[in-house]
Amino acid sequence: MPLSVTLGRAAGSCVPAPAPNRPTLPLSLTVGAWLLGQTSWEGAVTGFGVSATTSAADAARIGAELARSAERVALLVMGDSSARRTVGAPGGFDSRAAAHDGAVAAALAGGDAAALLRLDPGLSRELMAAGRASWQVLAGASLAVTTHDQDTTMSDTHTWSWTSRAEYVAAPYGVGYVVAVWERGSS
Repeated sequence: MPLSVTLGRAAGSCVPAPAPNRPTLPLSLTVGAWLLGQTSWEGAVTGFGVSATTSAADAARIGAELARSAERVALLVMGDSSARRTVGAPGGFDSRAAAHDGAVAAALAGGDAAALLRLDPGLSRELMAAGRASWQVLAGASLAVTTHDQDTTMSDTHTWSWTSRAEYVAAPYGVGYVVAVWERGSS
């Protein structure tokens, strides 16, 4: 099963109101559940939220734990890029936002876990890029899977590698959006 990531902020409301006496999910998990429903996903699903204030080290540790929680794991990671790309953006304009989002998009498109782990929590907070911790969970998961597989398959002749690509990178309404896919395969 490939480790996949879909990132971005959902536009519009596609999820019905919750039934009375039923717990509600945070918006990111609601959108994630809706996306899985659109694909007719039949596997087990566990929702897990990570705070935007989670440190890079803690996010990577969480990712490693999630990746090792079962023999086969797929991740759907939701996180916002900067909300400060234009004057009309939710956070107003910040000249650093485009470069920040460009670095995030390049790291996600290139499968660069190390670059994701280097994202500055303070800068991400200032730019209203709440996805930073979620992307670092992804980075920790991808590094843990690669390391774990190499450790347990040393006698095997193949190695695991990642392919990644960006499906969409844009900033409509002054908010950065990225949709990227990471897949693990053998080489």
